[in-house]
Amino acid sequence: MNAVARFIPFAILGGLSCVDFHRTPEQIRTALQGRQVQEKIVHSEEYAIHTIAIGEPGDPPVLFIHGSPGSWDNYLDVIPSRPLDQSLLIFYDRPGFGKSMPLNAMPDIRKQAKAALSVLQAYTDKPAIVVGHSYGGPVALQLALDHPDAVKASVLLGASVDPDLEELRWYNYAGDFLSFMIPGEMVRSNQEMFPMKTELTEQKKQILADDAQGSRGPALYVLHGTSDGLVPVENANFLYSYVGPISSLTCIELLPGEGHLIPWEHPDLLARMIGWARDGSCPQENAYNPAIRLAN
Repeated sequence: MNAVARFIPFAILGGLSCVDFHRTPEQIRTALQGRQVQEKIVHSEEYAIHTIAIGEPGDPPVLFIHGSPGSWDNYLDVIPSRPLDQSLLIFYDRPGFGKSMPLNAMPDIRKQAKAALSVLQAYTDKPAIVVGHSYGGPVALQLALDHPDAVKASVLLGASVDPDLEELRWYNYAGDFLSFMIPGEMVRSNQEMFPMKTELTEQKKQILADDAQGSRGPALYVLHGTSDGLVPVENANFLYSYVGPISSLTCIELLPGEGHLIPWEHPDLLARMIGWARDGSCPQENAYNPAIRLAN
C-alpha cells in the first residue's frame, strides 16, 4: 500500500507534518529556472494528462510516476542532481491527480500504465528508464510487462507489488464511509486501494507466465527502506523472487533504518540509482545475488 494513500491516519496523528507533499509555485519556479522545459497536455482514454519535461528532446529519457495521492512535483528535488545531467526528465500528474482532468479516480493499474506510455510517447520514441514510487511502482512494473520495448529499466522505490502483503486497513473503510468530508485527492487515492490486491494478483500471474515462456524484460532496480512502515520491505523479496528472473539485470539496494519517503528524503540516492540504470551497471554488492535476499 502506498505511503500517502495511508495519509488519513497519519494526518490525524501529524506523523507526516514534516514532509512537504505539495510544492509551492515558488519552489517549482526555482527548480525549473534556467532549464529547458516543455509542458503538454497528453490524452489517454477520457483523461487530459498534465505533463512536463526538462532537458534536451534527444537526450536519454527518464519517466517518473508518482504515488497515491501525489503530483509530478513529488520528484522536484531530483531535478538538479548531477547524475541526471544530459537526460530528458519526464514528469506527469497521474489520472485523477494534480492538474490532470477530469479529477476522477482511475483505479486500474493496467490503464495507469497505458496512460504512462502515452506520456512517454508524447516526448520520445526511445526506451526510457521508468521510475515508480509506492503505487507508482506497480504501474511502472506493468508498463515494463506490457511494453518491454518502451522500457530500458524499471526503478522501483518503496514499491507495493506483492499481493500477499497488500491488505485493506480500517482507515480505508473509514475513508470510504467519510468520503464526503475528506479532501478529494484522498478520496481518489482511497478508491485506488480497494482493487489493488486483485490487480497485483493478476500482475503476478502475468509475471509467472512470462517466466514460464522464458521471456526476459527490462533491467530492474529496487530501492527500499528497511524501516518502511507503509510498504513492507519484504516487497523486495517478491521482486527478487519473481521479477528478477525475467529481468535482464537485477539490482537491489536496501536502506538500513530508512522509511518510505525516498523521493523527498533521498533524492541523491534515487539519482544515483537512475545513473546506474542509464549505464546498465550495478555495484557488485547490489547485484542479483542470494546474499541480498531478505529473510521471510
